[in-house]
Amino acid sequence: MATKRSEPRFIWGMSANNCRYITLSQPAKGGARWKTFFSVALILATVLPIVAVLAAPMHQGIVTSVNFLVALGATHVFATTYLFTDPAVRSYIKAHPVRMGVVPLILLFGGIALLSIPSSPLFYAAVLGFFVYQTWHFGAQNIGVATFVSFTDRGRPLLPAEKTAIKCGIVCGMLGILKGMAPGYFVGPENMQMSEETLWLIDGAFRLGAISAALTAAAAVYFMLRAWREKYWLTGVSLFLSICFLLPMYIGRDYMVGIGSTAIAHGLQYLIFLSVHSGANKPAGLNWRYGVFIAPAMLLLIVLFGHMLWSRAPTYKPDSLPTVGIAVLFSLTLVHFWLDQYLWRMKDKDRASWIKERFAFIFAR
Repeated sequence: MATKRSEPRFIWGMSANNCRYITLSQPAKGGARWKTFFSVALILATVLPIVAVLAAPMHQGIVTSVNFLVALGATHVFATTYLFTDPAVRSYIKAHPVRMGVVPLILLFGGIALLSIPSSPLFYAAVLGFFVYQTWHFGAQNIGVATFVSFTDRGRPLLPAEKTAIKCGIVCGMLGILKGMAPGYFVGPENMQMSEETLWLIDGAFRLGAISAALTAAAAVYFMLRAWREKYWLTGVSLFLSICFLLPMYIGRDYMVGIGSTAIAHGLQYLIFLSVHSGANKPAGLNWRYGVFIAPAMLLLIVLFGHMLWSRAPTYKPDSLPTVGIAVLFSLTLVHFWLDQYLWRMKDKDRASWIKERFAFIFAR
């Protein structure tokens, strides 16, 4: 939907509270076809994992595809380092050495130290806190996904009620995630021998989340049908998926359906954003070869390295540090959470300008 040149336009950040209004001064290059392609890609990235997981038991040939999606989605954490190839990102990191350098190092080495030796109250708290925070991170990204789809389809951001509905879905996921991850929590049940009181609280949170999830799913259907009534088909689908993104954990006790498919979808969504960044625009001062060859090649190499790291690290279990491999993965993921909340932070004028330039085709008139 076209807007006047002086009208404020809203763009998105990858964090739930990082949205603001800015003004686009000149139309960007792009077209409706690329916008639609981008939106459809994000929707497919959200839907494909759960469809593949559900179909795998009935068609064994799909198991290979699921394994491929798992391997690909898992690389997204390390793929964050691809953004360091962007001169504007490097300049931002240099301008904020404590926030973007010192704190990530503390998270990395502090997390490894804390999570390498299990069976302590601090270890339990760190593992449980990690999964709650990760669930918020997963859900918050879908506020961005739905906002981008809304821009490409409706030419405007999400309504406040729509964003609130997605946040309700995030809270539902946070209430249920600890039950969904039990009993192993990815570190093994032998390392998570928690008290009966803690387990009772986890069960109670899950039951509360299940009730809330039913109401949230009803809201998702309402917002989808309302968008469809206005002929915004992609927005309707994206709203439903974003609101319900974390709700599969309440469908049953199958880990891959409830948790695994969500994690895969999150990783694929993120890789789509990085892929668009690598090819759609080139940083100022660099020639066209950067966007066509160099940046995509760098992203591919980083993804391949991330796959090797993610597939081998969990197997590293020396007797003195039985969970050190998992600790490395968790800590790197924490660094990913921390960096992302600032690199995609729309409250920062510098970051807002960066996203406006790198994803300019989304906001083209």
